[in-house]
Amino acid sequence: MAYSTTLRDALDPAVMTLPGVSARAMFGAHCYMVDGKMFLILLGDSLILKPAAADEDTLRDGFGAVAWSHRPGQTFGRFMEVGAGACADTGRMIPFIQDACEARRRERK
Repeated sequence: MAYSTTLRDALDPAVMTLPGVSARAMFGAHCYMVDGKMFLILLGDSLILKPAAADEDTLRDGFGAVAWSHRPGQTFGRFMEVGAGACADTGRMIPFIQDACEARRRERK
């Protein structure tokens, strides 16, 4: 599945200015890494991120985020998927993306 270039173009100005962030296409998706560790994936019209622990409940309850399953019945760590409707307002998502980036940066290698 391809990713939304509209979503990428809306997020890039904020995400690519975060320290240590790089982006590249992987597996048909657009992936963002910080210090070589993936924290955000654009797949289709959805946003998939490894949220900061403090943001998980807010993303689940306020944005309808669900555990991301890249294969049926198999989740991908703590990554959560925010569907197209909820992530359409990218301005609301930026603080969660910034938190995810910082949390991922602090993780041990």
